[in-house]
Amino acid sequence: MMDPQWSGQNAFLANIEGVESGLMIIQYVAAALIAELHLLSNPVTQSNVPVSLGKEDHVSMGATSTYRTLRSSELLAQVIANELICSSESLRRTELDAGRGVRKVTAWVGSLVPALTSDRSMSDECMRVATGLLSGSLSQAMGD
Repeated sequence: MMDPQWSGQNAFLANIEGVESGLMIIQYVAAALIAELHLLSNPVTQSNVPVSLGKEDHVSMGATSTYRTLRSSELLAQVIANELICSSESLRRTELDAGRGVRKVTAWVGSLVPALTSDRSMSDECMRVATGLLSGSLSQAMGD
């Protein structure tokens, strides 16, 4: 979607290619989030600290594993939110007729993120979509 070679649209979905950055920063943020997800996916057992005279090394790992799972879910929601924002913006710019499910998703995203008419900070909008994903708002919008 961001590459004109594949999408036929302006690079990074910028309105004025070469002058505006479009959704380039969203792509940077997603790459940074994915790098952090890679780090969080390393097993907690890599750093084993035995306790209780070496009998219960697993006890200290449960809370850390739980925290990593929670944090990974939050980061993944942000990555998916960024993808949904870019996809929805790309679909706004085409004549393609999306299916019913895709229309519901893009309508939900559109209710949280207005069309990109010029460069602007997207931080709040990205967080709104991510929060909506985590809260189940998209599932509710899908209905069925």
